[in-house]
Amino acid sequence: MFIAIPTGMNYRTERYPVVTLSRIGVNTLIWPAGLPARKLFQGVAAAALNC
Repeated sequence: MFIAIPTGMNYRTERYPVVTLSRIGVNTLIWPAGLPARKLFQGVAAAALNC
């Protein structure tokens, strides 16, 4: 795989990445809540395949 990185660009930011960090925080809070549901649905899918 070839990845081209522009070398003539200024990558310095002018502000703090509030939106990015907010999304990371929200996803971090939601992810543990979804683990039991994922395990439940895996069991339901396995039971459906065994019918």
